[in-house]
Amino acid sequence: MEFRCSPYHQHSALYPIIDYLQRVLPFAREDPTAVKLEKLQHALRPYRFPQAETVSLLAALFSLPHPAGAAPLTGSPQKQKQKTQDALVAWVREEAQRQAVYTTWEDLHWGDPSTLEVLTLLIEQVPASRLLAVLTFRPDFTPPWGTQLCPSQLTLSRLGRSQVEALIERVTGGKALPPEVVHHIVAKTDGVPLFVEELTKTVVESGLLTAVNNHYELKGPLPPLAIPSTLHDSLMARLDRLSTGREIAQLGAAIGREFSYELLAAVSPLNETILQEGLQQLVEVELVYQREVMPQATYLFKHALIQDTAYQSLLKSTRQQYHTKIAQALAEGFPETVEMQPELVAQHYTEAGLAAQSVPYWQKAGQKATQRSAHIEAISHLTKGLEVLKTLPDTPERTQHELTLQIALGAPLIATKGWATPEVESAYTRARELCRQVGKPLSSCLCYTDYGCFILTGGSYKRRVS
Repeated sequence: MEFRCSPYHQHSALYPIIDYLQRVLPFAREDPTAVKLEKLQHALRPYRFPQAETVSLLAALFSLPHPAGAAPLTGSPQKQKQKTQDALVAWVREEAQRQAVYTTWEDLHWGDPSTLEVLTLLIEQVPASRLLAVLTFRPDFTPPWGTQLCPSQLTLSRLGRSQVEALIERVTGGKALPPEVVHHIVAKTDGVPLFVEELTKTVVESGLLTAVNNHYELKGPLPPLAIPSTLHDSLMARLDRLSTGREIAQLGAAIGREFSYELLAAVSPLNETILQEGLQQLVEVELVYQREVMPQATYLFKHALIQDTAYQSLLKSTRQQYHTKIAQALAEGFPETVEMQPELVAQHYTEAGLAAQSVPYWQKAGQKATQRSAHIEAISHLTKGLEVLKTLPDTPERTQHELTLQIALGAPLIATKGWATPEVESAYTRARELCRQVGKPLSSCLCYTDYGCFILTGGSYKRRVS
């Protein structure tokens, strides 16, 4: 069971889990909601945990309509969130009762808070289950579950010379490189595995070598600047040799670490034949990995640094053009993404410099996260919406948008910080001021939350217990 966190989805509640379940079920984009519900119910039938409630909870997770005949979900959003977390953990736990389960969680430094909560609950089950959990993260990430629950922690150090040489030989398929070239690779890569791989491929593809039997020979003296000095330069050298593949990699990088052929084709100016040939080229040189087959294929950059290099090589104006196309394609042709991940559309509109178009999506993302009791994610979305809003001219429409965002921000702030904190007071006091600016009576600006009714009146705001 593989779960992958993404820098594009650090504030998308349960994104790695939803992404995994969509692959397993499997959901096709063109599936009607009734078909998706049937796939979900079919997948859950063999399990022993309560079926009706679990189907309803997971249907809500995928923004599907409530299953016909199922009991309605009851309780507060926070209670439903807890039940959803318990259902997800129960799913994995029952799998581990049937057979040993290996689960890997990649790049947890990009994990959203809700995912980390579920993972914490799951890790608590590891000692009593046939479950091997492998977690990868950067050194600056602090696990919320502490060190006691994860007894084995391995810090990956840089490779030693013998390991670098072994990796070089593996990349070349067993063909030995000239000692002079190996020396340069060892010295410049400083034991960074990705750099070793990429620099070796760069040298092999550079035209400086000739394959002779089971080894390579230099065609002539090694030029002083023939071998790139940085990982970025090495990756750029490989991208530059790909012609069409480079343009496709850049567009894919603007979409994200992972991208679908369907979305790429929707925004690419290339015809289908050239696009598929370019993608195949990227796969063959191992810059991206492919899952599934056309037209359901999805692609994953081998490493986040490869995506970053391709993206950073774009001019700012070209980036904005790409993000504009991506946001418009999502908004017009991918309604399930708009419903489940409005923050993704908002992010692309923001990167495109189209603030006015992004604000409604930030608002929708914040409200959706609040409904799921993903309060930290909700604060992030709504705060981002307010930041973007500041770049727009001061108009009545902007004031109305800010009023909506400030009121929406109050509930998740209360849930995470408490109703009497300065952050809550600031949000509601600002909302009261905006009520006056738009000419609304203060009585119309009541903020109802799970914690009571907040009245935007007087010198600041007051709380009336429901």
